[in-house]
Amino acid sequence: MRLYEYEGKEVFKKYGIIVPKGVVISNVGMVKQAIDEVGLPAVVKAQVLVGGRGKAGGVRIVKSLKEAIEITDRLFKEGVKGVKPRRILIEQAVPIEKELYLSITIDRAKREYIILASTEGGVDIEEIAAKKPEAIVKISVNPLTGLQGYHLRSLSYKLKDLGLS
Repeated sequence: MRLYEYEGKEVFKKYGIIVPKGVVISNVGMVKQAIDEVGLPAVVKAQVLVGGRGKAGGVRIVKSLKEAIEITDRLFKEGVKGVKPRRILIEQAVPIEKELYLSITIDRAKREYIILASTEGGVDIEEIAAKKPEAIVKISVNPLTGLQGYHLRSLSYKLKDLGLS
């Protein structure tokens, strides 16, 4: 299952995980209403399923309505890495103390879930995986038994070993 960021955040909210205030838009005419709702500064995020979205210009911090409109218009017209978004998430900008990376994926060959985590943040995770694979924690989860407490403890200990306090 591949989720857009806004879809993943809807799942988080459903389970009580706090996420920044955000509005999903489908055209440039919706930018003002979204900015009125989330405030400035804000983050404009193209909803495309490509790696390296941030480095490719698909995630931008904006400080004015004019800037938000210009960036949103460009993203809808040009896309990110050749993929045009049908939706853009405009989200409240929040100060970042420490950026982490966490994902759950499927290893089809082994028929198991894989939890990937890193203390290195998520913007350059593909580059980190290539240059510094020891900075990424990998936990295998049997789909028949599901996620267990010991998986989370193991994840916590391994992240601590990487310097997370």
